[in-house]
Amino acid sequence: MAGLFNTGKRVEAPAPVRLTVAPVAQTAALRPVQKEAGSNARALAEALGSLNGSLMRYAEIKQGIEEDPNSRANKEWIARAQQMGMDELQALATSGEADGIRVREDALNALLGEKAVSDARAEITEHFNTGFDYQSGDATVDVDEIIARHAEALPNDIARAAFTRGMGGFRQAWLDKVVETKVEYAKGEVSTAVIDSFRNAIDDAQAQGKSADEVAALVFERSASNRTFLGLSGQEQNETIIGIAEEAAQRGDADLADALLNGERRGAKGEVIPAIAKIAGLNSKAVRILDLARARQTELIERESYDTYSTLNRKVAEGSLTDADVKPLIANGTLTAKGAAAHVRQSDANRAQLQAREAKAQKELVYRQANERQRAEVIAAASHELESYAGVTNIHDVEVVSKTGEGTETITRQQAIDAAVTRKEQQLLDKREKMILEGSSEEEADLIVNRDRVSFYAANALDNDAWTMQFNGIAAMVPADVLAKGGAPAQQAQEVAELYLQVRATNPAYAEGIVSNPQAKEFLEAYEIERNITRLPPERALMAASLWQAKPETEKNRFRIKDDRRDEIATELLKGTLDSGWFVSADVGGANFALVRSKIEQLSRMNLPEPVIKKRTQEWLKSATVPVNGMLVGTNGRTPADFKTLAETRLKTLFEEVKEAEFLEDEPNDDLYLVPTPSGGGWTVWSKSRRVPLNYTITERDLQALRQEAEQKRAEEAAKIAAQGRARNRVYSNDDLMKYSN
Repeated sequence: MAGLFNTGKRVEAPAPVRLTVAPVAQTAALRPVQKEAGSNARALAEALGSLNGSLMRYAEIKQGIEEDPNSRANKEWIARAQQMGMDELQALATSGEADGIRVREDALNALLGEKAVSDARAEITEHFNTGFDYQSGDATVDVDEIIARHAEALPNDIARAAFTRGMGGFRQAWLDKVVETKVEYAKGEVSTAVIDSFRNAIDDAQAQGKSADEVAALVFERSASNRTFLGLSGQEQNETIIGIAEEAAQRGDADLADALLNGERRGAKGEVIPAIAKIAGLNSKAVRILDLARARQTELIERESYDTYSTLNRKVAEGSLTDADVKPLIANGTLTAKGAAAHVRQSDANRAQLQAREAKAQKELVYRQANERQRAEVIAAASHELESYAGVTNIHDVEVVSKTGEGTETITRQQAIDAAVTRKEQQLLDKREKMILEGSSEEEADLIVNRDRVSFYAANALDNDAWTMQFNGIAAMVPADVLAKGGAPAQQAQEVAELYLQVRATNPAYAEGIVSNPQAKEFLEAYEIERNITRLPPERALMAASLWQAKPETEKNRFRIKDDRRDEIATELLKGTLDSGWFVSADVGGANFALVRSKIEQLSRMNLPEPVIKKRTQEWLKSATVPVNGMLVGTNGRTPADFKTLAETRLKTLFEEVKEAEFLEDEPNDDLYLVPTPSGGGWTVWSKSRRVPLNYTITERDLQALRQEAEQKRAEEAAKIAAQGRARNRVYSNDDLMKYSN
């Protein structure tokens, strides 16, 4: 539709207007052409009238869409309402959102009815399943009350009508089910009463000593009367008998259960009724009941006999069963005479075995106690020897009685020493704890106890395994970068180094002998110098020793004493040693000189003053070397006190044995001397005159053999002297005097 406002009215386009100047000076304005306008107003009125019609048609179309159930808006609204619960639907109805829209109103009422149906059915079901009294309750009143309450909650009659349709036959179905349940309950009560009467009759009959068949006949008689007086059907009678038979089976009364299920029955008029076990459909159940009855009967027999058999087996195992014990068991049938005799024989055999075992155990106890006493005696003797000067040399292998009494067993010398050392360590720990309890600090207690520990181990030439591991393991703990970080590794290294100083202060030679790792030895020597000579605190001494150890060998050798001065000091110390009577000969140009010179050179590398070098070398000569045939032997404080005597004795004997083979006939008998083997535990034999090692070694075992030989000689001499003393002190009898007088 064309024209103005779609009215079809044609309006010509306005003609161009020419601009003219207004009569007012210096102003200009557009002056439109004046024209009649009445036709435009009419056209506008006609257009507005047409618009009103369009708007009315639009309203009609919109209303049609709102009332169309298949419109998208209505479908979405109904779908949303279907997902709501009862409370939400009621709130939606109250809000008026569906008012005036027939489709939505109908849908809302239908949904309210459906939700009410669902809630009412759930409440009725729960009520009859949980809260209803089937004995005295009125189902009709309860159901109608629930339905009425849910109907009243609906907003209008349309929703109530939907609710009523939805409930349908649900109400009647539950009423019918309640009636059925009440009937079944009544029948159950009757059946229970019948079974109770059967139970009472059975108890009375069994109390009177009647047999199972007689008891069953009594039950059958009562069952027949129940059909007459209680109106029970045949099936109901069968069920009551089966129920009482199951009870008998549970009790283990197999005879009664069999009589009830297989016994002959008669009706109220005397007619024969088949046994329950022969009725089709019940025979399999009867078989199961009888199987249960026999199983329960077996269990009862075993349970009642358990105490009897348990006592019997216990007495047989103990060997205490006698003929008097089995006689009552034979009498009541628990045992046969043959079985009882076998039990008694087994009891006698067990008693004999137990007695033999007890005798053997007693004998073994005697031997074991003797072994423990002798072992304790050996260990106590070893502990006493270790506490005595040079007593370690008196500890030998000892034979003691074995724990089984069969022969003897050997407590080796090392086993006795280890046990005595363990006992000594416990004594030292006890001493430390006592000192702390008495007020000493842990540092003071450790200092005193370690001093005693060093004296004990050094005097007996024993290694302390804990110290050996700690001192030799410090090499891996002391890199400068590790110490610079501090913390636990640095603290642990400092504690080990301080412990070394405590050991060294008590016995320098023993402390140095513990350390076999070259790096650990160099570090600990440097630490000792920094602490005792330079007087640095532990932390700085630890770092200084680590830095010294890290220096290259060329830099360390810069501090080494000049060779001429080194030889002068060595000569001076050896002559001083000779003048003091420590050695037989100085042998300035030989092995002694080389040994002392090596020690001086080692100390000089540590940048020590010359007086300190002299003093420490002299102390080392006293504590760490022993002269054997005039030649120094390094001992690190670990040789026993009789080492010098035994070694020289062995060398003199060896000299006589090998002088011809080694071309030593023209040499004095003290030509041989000892040099420790690199691995320790022995010495290589050298010749002074030839200045070469010979193909002979002396071991600790050789010295021990000499020691035992000397002890044996001393024991024989002591016995001889004692025998002579007894002869001189003999008291003669009168017969002796008469014999000599004649």
